[in-house]
Amino acid sequence: MHPSLHAAILALLATHAAVAQSPPTVPVNVNPVPAVPGASPANPEVIPAITPPDTTDEKAMRIHARAVAAAKALTSLDATVTLTLAGSAGNMSPELEESRHTVIEFSDSEVMAIKRLRIDHSVDGTLRESLIFDGTEAIRIEWMTKSYRMASSSFFAIAGNLLAGLPTWILDQRPRDSLSAKGRVVAAAIIGDETLDGAPCDIVRVVRELDMPGAPEAGDASDTNATPTVKLRLIETIAVDRNHGTVRRASQKFELPGMQDDGVVSTVGLSKVTLNPILDSATFRVAVPEGFTKAEAAPADADFAVDGPPPLAFKAGDRAPDFALKDLADHEVTLSSLAGKVVLLDFWATWCGPCRQVMPVLENLHKEFAGKPVAIYGVNMGERKPDAGKKYMQDKGYTYGCLLAGDKLAEAYKLPGIPTLVVIGKDGVITRITVGADADGGASLREAINAALAK
Repeated sequence: MHPSLHAAILALLATHAAVAQSPPTVPVNVNPVPAVPGASPANPEVIPAITPPDTTDEKAMRIHARAVAAAKALTSLDATVTLTLAGSAGNMSPELEESRHTVIEFSDSEVMAIKRLRIDHSVDGTLRESLIFDGTEAIRIEWMTKSYRMASSSFFAIAGNLLAGLPTWILDQRPRDSLSAKGRVVAAAIIGDETLDGAPCDIVRVVRELDMPGAPEAGDASDTNATPTVKLRLIETIAVDRNHGTVRRASQKFELPGMQDDGVVSTVGLSKVTLNPILDSATFRVAVPEGFTKAEAAPADADFAVDGPPPLAFKAGDRAPDFALKDLADHEVTLSSLAGKVVLLDFWATWCGPCRQVMPVLENLHKEFAGKPVAIYGVNMGERKPDAGKKYMQDKGYTYGCLLAGDKLAEAYKLPGIPTLVVIGKDGVITRITVGADADGGASLREAINAALAK
């Protein structure tokens, strides 16, 4: 996982998208997007390259340094936080667009930047969810269903979409003495000014470079010395309050060598900001409201990086559930009608960056296995617009199959995230199921298809 807390949080949103229980969440992207003419500070989600590259403006560096110092100096924060994602997909989960009232008491710990936390998610004045962490234990309260979930030591295991309420740029600058997650500033430029929530701000674009481990060399996976280092570039546009140096908005995108352009840019904005408020301990009181019941199938009470996503409803060796879904030509396709063929299902959405990275691989496999008893289908799901999947397939010129409105089938599988790829044998039995994209260019899928064909 990328060392940046921002990347970790958004990766968690992608990995733990509870598609069977709630609206899908949006994954982080680490791919480059080309410069777009006409970008401006008022349109921060469009982040062109700095020209000339890797040049540094001293005034921009001073403003950036002031912003970093202001973030480190914060002891507490009360703000409304809004996360938006934009880019080539043009779609995202509506739930992530909604603001969260966030109260944080910061820590100087090298391990955890947050000492205590409360995030309240309301829609049209109605409180829907709350996440409360008192430093020892955490509770997530679902006010609409009168249910709750508990966790000890960390709030990550139960936070889910409420992590969209974190001021990630500020958290990236902490802890005070660690540089591991910040990287090296290799370029900085002032690109304008703007007034946000009544505060005059300088708009600064900064490029940071971070070292992260690459894939082990072939045949040497057990040798740690054989793992190369790749340089990930984090390009961010920050709006820095001229009065006290606090960042009011930060847009970020990642560039990783060898990764396909995906075009997703994340923007976190802060409004109704109170710096260093005196906080009442009652704000962070962890208690089960009267009459509330413990939610079923709660995530494991441990750090997400250790436990991983919840289990699927099906596994290799199980008979795949039948389905009846419409394809792009409005013809009904059922699993039973595909008997005698090896079937590859790819659960995907247009707003999912890793999903879109898998699609060229599927197109290549579709062409490679043409004329053989193999059927490859993308199962589109989680869209705000019913024609989003069809339009994306047509715009990109993909020719493999696509099934629409696959949400109920995703629920049947209890998918913890997307993309999820399922290989089904000629007899209707699952031979391989994987959550997330393989990083081998389709080699694992090809092997699984060939093995199923040989049976």
